[in-house]
This record gives sequence, C-alpha cells and structure tokens, in this order.
Amino acid sequence: MGKVTERSGVLIVRAWVEGGSAPSLRARITQSHDLTTTEQIVTTTAEVEDVLSTVRDWLDALLSGQGAQH
Repeated sequence: MGKVTERSGVLIVRAWVEGGSAPSLRARITQSHDLTTTEQIVTTTAEVEDVLSTVRDWLDALLSGQGAQH
C-alpha cells in the first residue's frame, strides 16, 4: 500500500460593501496551496463571479495537487 499524502491549503475571502459607489462589492482574496511555505497569492476584485471563479480554481488546484503552480 502506498503512502497517503495529505494536501492542505488556506483561502480567505474578506468581502465588504462600500456605500455610494458602483459596484459596491469589494473583496480581497488571500490564498495558499501549501501550508508548509509562506508563499501567498493576493487578489482583489469587485465582482461576485471573480470571487467564485477564484474559489473554484483554488479548489481545483488543491484537488489536482498542482498547488501554487496553478
């Protein structure tokens, strides 16, 4: 039986709504695909679809084992 390799990462979405501007959503996404390093990717957006796409891409990378190369 082969050795089981565990992969783990972290993704934080900080989202807020700003009054008086359009679009009013703001989001800052911090992600890491490998908790053994300090490497992080930080993105910002004002679009819901961009947040959802980033989360989906992060999960796909974690599942495929591509890590930060994704």
